[in-house]
This record gives sequence, C-alpha cells and structure tokens, in this order.
Amino acid sequence: MKKSLSLLGAAKALSLVSVLAISSCNNGTKEVDEKSKEVVKSATEDKPGLEEKSSKDSTGEEKKIEIPKNIPYIKATYSTTRLMDWGKRPTSEEGFIGWILPSVACSGPSNVKASSTLAPQGAYNYKTENLSDDNPTTAWVEGSPDQGEGQYIELTNFFPMGDGTVSILNGLQFSKTIWESNSRVKIFKVSSGTKDLFVLELGDVMGVQQFKFPRELLKQGNGAIRFTILEVYPGSKWKDTAISEIFSCGG
Repeated sequence: MKKSLSLLGAAKALSLVSVLAISSCNNGTKEVDEKSKEVVKSATEDKPGLEEKSSKDSTGEEKKIEIPKNIPYIKATYSTTRLMDWGKRPTSEEGFIGWILPSVACSGPSNVKASSTLAPQGAYNYKTENLSDDNPTTAWVEGSPDQGEGQYIELTNFFPMGDGTVSILNGLQFSKTIWESNSRVKIFKVSSGTKDLFVLELGDVMGVQQFKFPRELLKQGNGAIRFTILEVYPGSKWKDTAISEIFSCGG
C-alpha cells in the first residue's frame, strides 16, 4: 500500500515537473517572439517614409521597389492616344517651326549629367544632348544591364518657365515599334541635392506629357534637379529605358 502511494506521489511529481517545463518552454517562446517583433519593428523604423510595392520586370519576375510617401505625388497629364507617328521634321522658309517645341520661347536643359548612357550602336547614339534637340526620334537611354531602376539624369541650370509646366517625351519615340520594344519610365523620384522634392508618375503613351513643377520646391536644393528612375514600363523586346525630350516654355 505504501509502495502504491509512493508510486502515485512520484507520478504526481513527474507531472508537475512536466507542467513546469512546458510553462518554461512557452515563456521562452514568447520571449523569442517578442524579440522577433522587436527586430522587425526596428527594421521597419530604419526606412521611415518609404512605401514598398511589387513590380514585374520584362521576364515577369516580381521585385520590390521603394517609393517615398512623405513627399508630394504628382501624375503627369497626357493624351488618351497611346501611339502616334511623328512623321518627318517640318521645314519652313518663313521662320521657326519646331518638330516638338511649339515656339521659340521653349527650351530644354543645356547641361545634363547621367548616371549611365547606352553605348552608340552604328549611326545611332543615346547621349544626354538628345534630351533637348527638338527631335522625338532621338533619346537619352540609360546604360545599366537591367531595366534602369536607380539610374538618373541630373539637370543643372534648368528652371521651369511660365507657370512651371515641364513637358516630357517618355521612351524612344523613333517609331511605334521601337517605342514599344524599349522600356519607358513609369515613376521618377525628383530631388535636388540631398532633398527629395516629389514623386512623378508618367503615362505609358507616346507624345508630349506635362506636369507642373512646384515652384516653392526649387528653392530647397542646390540648383540641380535629379530625376531618378524608380519603376519602368517593360519593353516588349529590350530592357533599355529611354527619355526622348524634356523642355519648358515661357511667355
């Protein structure tokens, strides 16, 4: 009888030890979970004012991009016609007729620095001077091995004229086929010096699209305006991302 009681007591003691062990294990798991939460929270706080979104490249592979969300988000305005044919450069003996530029009061940037530029191919070049040559069939094309996210153009001494409207031709608008074959910019981050000014979303269309540059923001940098590619519309054939023209008109 005493032996049975002794065995029963031992069983109860063993049961109590098991409960304590499980409780201790659970507490330990909670501590680990709390520490994990702290790590995640810390990582999130390291990137204030950034919004992560998914984007797909030309192969359909998904990747993450970061878009500043604590600065203005501006969408360009443009025609609902997606494709167009620029035809031949107009000529006149009577005076100025621009191919893209509507008047002599319009001009593009004269001093542009690029993070990279695609190497010339035969008779065609993709230098930054193409951004202000009044020619929709030429373009600056970034030279990175991927689709150009993170590449930029920096415009020095370019100040939006008139009411601050800036015009952009997105993509290489040599022809409808060439335009669709190459990538186009979807989202730019616009900055000056170390100051992010605003996010600019462009449409996936040929022709001129426009946005108004907030004049008060021009005073917040060092005079150079940088357009950094954050996201693109993938080309149907090539990864190269292009911008054909940038200009502003006064008067």
